[in-house]
Amino acid sequence: ESIERVQHIDASVNRMDAMIEHVAFSNKIERHDARDSAEKISAQELMNVVMQEYHDADRFELRIQEGAFFLADPHFLALIVENLVSNAVKYSTDGKIKISIGHETPGITSFSISNRVANESLPDENRLFERYYRHPNFQNHPGMGIGLSLVHSAAEKMGATVSYSNTDQEVVFEVRIPH
Repeated sequence: ESIERVQHIDASVNRMDAMIEHVAFSNKIERHDARDSAEKISAQELMNVVMQEYHDADRFELRIQEGAFFLADPHFLALIVENLVSNAVKYSTDGKIKISIGHETPGITSFSISNRVANESLPDENRLFERYYRHPNFQNHPGMGIGLSLVHSAAEKMGATVSYSNTDQEVVFEVRIPH
């Protein structure tokens, strides 16, 4: 019982630490111009790093166009991708997540992620990128509701766009990053 209690405390401390880091990063985003620190980043290499955190790789359908890359601030790009993947994992009803990365348009790299969500848990599109917004059905889940606002702010600072859509209970986030 003591070991279980210590593990619970450790998990809580780790969540609080992550939340503090998110708030600090939010402040950094506001002060930083991400266009000045853009680097060429291989989409495949980025996803290899991100996927290391998830031990159930079979839940992901990952399609990366050969040679796809991002021209972006590495910290901002990692924040965007990690938050979107984490949210998809957290809120997916069937556990399946689709990720697609490619150059559909010259000069633009598109990162698209989708997952199924219960109809009663679809987010409020008008508040989705609002800081501290959390769907009422997920108030008991860990989190502060700042992840998507950070994604939106980081994308803006990079000159990228973030869009959201849903069709038949499948939510899709797409980030379009110029290069």
